[in-house]
Amino acid sequence: MSTKNPDEVVANVNRAMQEVPELVIGELVGYADLILQASEPQVPWKTMHLKETGTVEPVDDDPTAIQIVYDTPYAAKQHEDVTLHHPKPGTKAKYLVDPAMAIAPEIVPRIVDKLQGYF
Repeated sequence: MSTKNPDEVVANVNRAMQEVPELVIGELVGYADLILQASEPQVPWKTMHLKETGTVEPVDDDPTAIQIVYDTPYAAKQHEDVTLHHPKPGTKAKYLVDPAMAIAPEIVPRIVDKLQGYF
């Protein structure tokens, strides 16, 4: 069993404390991008404007969080109101929820695998 220099241990812990959150956020951004891509065919559209506003962004007051945003005044109504009629095939309300729920089961296990590979 080798004994490590305490300074080396502290340096490694400090490095991990900085790199691990960045690694996790990077993975989450990748999954958010996948969710955004999967949502695009489901986004209701008349002029394509709503679909074109989709982005993955950091949350302003939380550096450890990200969000998927469709940025129009009517995006939330189109997403939440399941009574709206969406005549284009495949478009519908809940255009973010369903792709997120489909991808969600693989997110945590893959991030855990990535973290195990880190250590």
